[in-house]
Amino acid sequence: MPTDFNFCITFIALLWLVYRLFKFWTIPISRILSNLNDVEIPHATKIALDLITKDSILIRWENEPFDIISHYILYVNNVKIGEFLNLSQSLYTSCSLKNLNKNMHYKIDLVSVNKQGFRNQPLSLIISLGDKPKSSSMFHWTLQPNGDFSNTKGYSELTSLEKLSSFSIDELKKILTASQDDLHKVLQNKTDLLKNFKLEEQEFLLKISEQKVEYNKEQENKKQIKLRIKNLESEKLKLDLQMEKLTSKTQKLDNSTTTLKGKIASLDKILDECPQIEEQLVVDHKSHKDAIEKEIIELDLHIQDLESSVAKLHNENKNIESTNDDEEDFDVIGFCKEYYRNGEIIEPGLQILKNKKFAVYDKIVYENNSNLQTAQQWNNQLKELNVELQKLENDWQIVDATNRKLRESLMAQPYNSGYSNHFWEEGSPDPQSQAPPEEEEISHLISGVNNIIADNTINLDTDKFTTDQLDNYWNSNARLKLTNKTSMTSLSSAFSAEKNSNGNIPSNSLLSILNPTQQEAPHYWLPRESLPQPTSPPGSPLPRDSPLLAPQNNIWSFKEESPM
Repeated sequence: MPTDFNFCITFIALLWLVYRLFKFWTIPISRILSNLNDVEIPHATKIALDLITKDSILIRWENEPFDIISHYILYVNNVKIGEFLNLSQSLYTSCSLKNLNKNMHYKIDLVSVNKQGFRNQPLSLIISLGDKPKSSSMFHWTLQPNGDFSNTKGYSELTSLEKLSSFSIDELKKILTASQDDLHKVLQNKTDLLKNFKLEEQEFLLKISEQKVEYNKEQENKKQIKLRIKNLESEKLKLDLQMEKLTSKTQKLDNSTTTLKGKIASLDKILDECPQIEEQLVVDHKSHKDAIEKEIIELDLHIQDLESSVAKLHNENKNIESTNDDEEDFDVIGFCKEYYRNGEIIEPGLQILKNKKFAVYDKIVYENNSNLQTAQQWNNQLKELNVELQKLENDWQIVDATNRKLRESLMAQPYNSGYSNHFWEEGSPDPQSQAPPEEEEISHLISGVNNIIADNTINLDTDKFTTDQLDNYWNSNARLKLTNKTSMTSLSSAFSAEKNSNGNIPSNSLLSILNPTQQEAPHYWLPRESLPQPTSPPGSPLPRDSPLLAPQNNIWSFKEESPM
């Protein structure tokens, strides 16, 4: 990863260098020359020729009023004669060259040098001396060099009266006219210089603006480069994260490959064990097949037994149907109305059934005798219970009297709120609280006590029963009151329900109606007072699924009505 990053950086740097070289090569030459003109090169200084004699020459040049130029260098025939300082206080500098040869050309160059050391291209002045001088008496005041140009003094040294006293009036006039001409030239040069200065200033301002634009461009380029660098760094971080993710994925893949290799090894072991497993499965299959064949044989035997039992039942049904043909003309409802009294069949009715030779006659006689025995036992037990009930009524009256006394004593006590901060205040009780409680009906309590005592599992201790328990138990058993009339109507409804599609009543249905109980758990067609009570705690209602008065195996009895 670091090698890739270094390669990217070097590639971007090379691209940047190529771009800079391309920009440099595409710069026009005019722009390069304009940039070079910014170097302050001094302008050329003009040389004025004042006097020529047979063997001498007088020259002069203008001094710069500012300190732009430091000094001047004078060349004669490309030979350096001397250096002259730029005297800004004086207008001109003059120089006299003597001991020159006749009929010989001289090239005079004056080079101006600024403070930075830059020189200008001089304007050459070529002179040749003839036989007759143009002015023999002119500028005789100049100093004669002592055989060498280095001792020549300048024209600008004539600044005091002592130095001018040796000149005549004509010479002074000539000097004055020459100086005035020079002054005019200087002033004209000053105006030209100011114009040139303004033009150059404007050019410099334009160049400065261009340089500012270029500088701003370079700054923008730098910002872009910095942004690129930041983007590259962010990309580097992203690539590092991707590398870490890839390394983690590779590790996970390595782990998964190792796990797969382990699974493959385990599968290879299982494949090696497959022949043994197949042998074991074959053995198990054979044993299972033998067991199934044995079960099939047993089921065949059981089916044969069932077929034989079905054949027997079919024969019995045929016998029963033959007996039902004799019983079709028998009026069961009229028989019950005439010979059924107080939950039993009287003797004439039994004689009629005997004469009819019904198949259920013996069962009816047996059940009738058992009903008579149980009724006699119940009457004896009822007498005993009535005696106990009388005792309970006496005890209840005593308890009721004591309860009234206690209630009156409680009502007579003063009332004080437990949340008040006042002292006890005496007062008379509310007249409504002194009123005697509502008297409950005696028959209501007696019937409740009668139902509770009927349970054989209940202890006859009267202290364990409360008024609420007696009330609830009486209300739960009030729905079971049946009279002889309701018993007979239920018998008729049972006969109508047992009729078949031909309008006949089977013999087994007649048995279920005349004997509404089973032999194992008999129930009796008796009034509500003589019915046996369920073994339930005091105050609890009879359960809905109680075997009492419920149909069992087509044996009809009366069931308690479900409360709404």
